[in-house]
Amino acid sequence: MINRDNYVFVATGKGGLKILKLIDLKPTTPSCNGTYPAFTGSTQGDLNVNNEASYSDTKTFASNVNINRNFNWCGTLNINGNSVNINSGVFNMYGSIALKQNININSTINLVGSGVIGGTFTINGSGILSVTGSLSQGTVGSKSTSFINGKMVIDGEVVVYGNLTINGSGKVEFANSKSKLIVYGSLTNWGSVTNGTITQVK
Repeated sequence: MINRDNYVFVATGKGGLKILKLIDLKPTTPSCNGTYPAFTGSTQGDLNVNNEASYSDTKTFASNVNINRNFNWCGTLNINGNSVNINSGVFNMYGSIALKQNININSTINLVGSGVIGGTFTINGSGILSVTGSLSQGTVGSKSTSFINGKMVIDGEVVVYGNLTINGSGKVEFANSKSKLIVYGSLTNWGSVTNGTITQVK
C-alpha cells in the first residue's frame, strides 16, 4: 500500500491494483490570517467589495457596505451606514463587528468573535449566518422584527431583543447543547430548529 497526496494505491494478490481517493469529510474552519494587510481605502463612502479581499485592521465606515465577493476581515469593524448587504461570496469576520443599522444576508457570513446589530437582520432564502461566539440584535424593548428565511447556525449565544420571525424555509441549527438563541420580543416560528430550543423571555 502506498499513500500519495489524496490517493492510496493498494495491490492485493488476485485483486490487482486498486486506486482509492481519500475524501476529507471534516469541514474546514476558516482561520484569521495574521498576514492580511491593513485597509488603506476610504472609510467615508460606501465600501463595495467587488473583488476578493482580506484585511487585518480596526476601522469605522461611515456609510453602507456591499459585499459581492469573498471577503475576510480580522480585527474590529464598525459600520455606521444604514445597511450591510452580503450579496454573494463568503464574508469571514474574525474579531468584533458593530452595525448601527440593518444587515441583509443573501450569501454566507461566518462570525468568529462578537457582534452587535443595532437594527435588524434578514437572512434570505439562500443566506447563512454562522455565529461562533456571541451576537446581539437591538436593544431592550425594541419593536423591530428580524427574519430568518435561510439558515442560522449558532455555536455560542445569539440574543434578539426585538421580534423574530422564522418563516417556513427558515432553519436554526445549534452546534451543541451549550449554544443559545434568546428572544426578548415576540417569536413566530414556522421553520425548523435542530439540536436545541429557542428561549423566549416574556
